[in-house]
Amino acid sequence: MRRSGVRFPSAPPPSPPPGPPSAPPLAPPPVPRIGPSGRCCVRAGPEVPSGRSAPAPAPDCRRPRLPLTAITIASTARASPSRRARCRCQSARMPDPPRLRSRIDDSSPRPCDADAHGSLQDRHVRRRGAGRRGQGGRRKEAMAGRINRAIELLAQGQAVYYAGHHTGHLLTAAQGRADGGTWADYINIGMEHGAFDLAGLAEYMRGLVDAGPTRSGHRTPAVIVEAPVNGTDEATVRHNAWQFRQILGRGVHGVLLCQAESADAVRAFVEACRYPHQRLGVDPALPSPLARMRGTPAPRPAPGQLGVGTRGRGSEATAAPVWGLSEEAYMRRCDPWPLNPEGELLLGVKIESPEGVARCEQILAVPGLGFAELGPGDLGLALLGLLDVPRQPYPPEMQQARARVFAACRANGLAFLEACTPETIVARLDEGGRVIAGGSEETARIGRAHQRRAMPA
Repeated sequence: MRRSGVRFPSAPPPSPPPGPPSAPPLAPPPVPRIGPSGRCCVRAGPEVPSGRSAPAPAPDCRRPRLPLTAITIASTARASPSRRARCRCQSARMPDPPRLRSRIDDSSPRPCDADAHGSLQDRHVRRRGAGRRGQGGRRKEAMAGRINRAIELLAQGQAVYYAGHHTGHLLTAAQGRADGGTWADYINIGMEHGAFDLAGLAEYMRGLVDAGPTRSGHRTPAVIVEAPVNGTDEATVRHNAWQFRQILGRGVHGVLLCQAESADAVRAFVEACRYPHQRLGVDPALPSPLARMRGTPAPRPAPGQLGVGTRGRGSEATAAPVWGLSEEAYMRRCDPWPLNPEGELLLGVKIESPEGVARCEQILAVPGLGFAELGPGDLGLALLGLLDVPRQPYPPEMQQARARVFAACRANGLAFLEACTPETIVARLDEGGRVIAGGSEETARIGRAHQRRAMPA
């Protein structure tokens, strides 16, 4: 009898026919068993001559064998105890079949947690674009020095270039993934005139996280939102402070207050964007929280000082994962820069009315601002009735307004925002402009080369 491969008999062999014995019968073939390594313990070999005993197999055969199937394993399990005992292996009973353990590549998408911020934390491992993966397809984590790319550049004296318009920005996760590779240093989302779409903004930020990190090593490009409310007076800003909280709760990196016309309105804007535990810039003469709890009235802060922050906790659960931080770390770092050197929040104002220009020195002295701009479109319309404002150069009246706002920015250490073209960018940079509008990648390329920027675009 010749055996090829491994066979698992399901019944004993038939007895030999009666008659005179001619030779001792061969012992029944041993039932194969699974050894410690998961392989068969019985070697397949040539037929054993009569009168000889079969050689003992190795205790754990490590030669390659045919894979076991569920049918063969089941038939072995149904074998009788006496037949199992004939198998010369190390174990007295049949071990469990070997377990198949899958190898999970850390570059594969991982399941998302049930909560919103957990899902963002897990989703950000999904990368697109081979150029942003390391060897073996593994994710490259963000290695930038700061969360806010715009702040990091401004702190180095570099200009920042933004893309995005005052209206019409598509706020979807797909658009966020597409914008994750933008050439711009930050993305402007116009909600003063565009739709106040908070659900879309949350999806857009999620898309940016999915596409990250950026080529510069930041988790996402910075995002600054133009708020709908106008900064005409303190009461208007305080009554609409919920807008800033809702915008910040989506995980953006900055807010721009349009139509700023009074220092009190701008101070209320900054306070609405701060948590009350942040004390930098707060007037030290104000009563303590315990004193206020006992009924001590809080006077108006001194000029150049802030009141206590009014942003409540709660939105950090959705904003912190976008920044890649814990909730506690987010509440420490979501504070205006450069007032707080470790802050990652960039706040700005737009001076675009005759009243705003008249008070620009007081407005831009409010602590907590990081940049300011002259709004030539609205100012030209309100000041001169111009539907199409000439830019190169401005009319004389607007040149005077620009010079005044620019000087107030320099006096208070704020970055001045202005639109530039490839032809004017070098002169504007040499003059001191640091936030560049216009949405032109060519302008950004020329300006970055002029300043010898080291950070990848």
